Amino acid sequence: MSARTIVLDGDTTPLVITDRPSGEDYDPLPDGTTPERIRVVRARQAKAGDLLLGDFADDLGNPRQLLHWEEIVTAAPAPMTVPCWAACCWERPECDVTRYIRLAPAVDDDTPCEIFAINAPVLIVQAPQPSNEGGTA
Repeated sequence: MSARTIVLDGDTTPLVITDRPSGEDYDPLPDGTTPERIRVVRARQAKAGDLLLGDFADDLGNPRQLLHWEEIVTAAPAPMTVPCWAACCWERPECDVTRYIRLAPAVDDDTPCEIFAINAPVLIVQAPQPSNEGGTA
């Protein structure tokens, strides 16, 4: 498995990115996914329709390893609110909710929503951008 290391702008902690595992436990990347659409962004930069592939271990002070998610999740970012904590978490953290973002809603009682600190790095496939070809209406 190949690996590459990057550092996000304004940060000093290296992020180690490895190839997505293949096999029955991991959803495959969608057909037509190009390397240019796969990128690391801060959680606050994820857009609706982006595909969430993983996040990074909290190894403060050390290179942070990519944690590939088995399931690919479609991003639907929303600001955190106090009631959202109750719907997403077993225990509500006692903290400033403005420092967090919900990147995906809960699917069911067994699948909580995906909550991240706004500056946390996540690996995404950017949603296709609408084409302006074909003129205007």
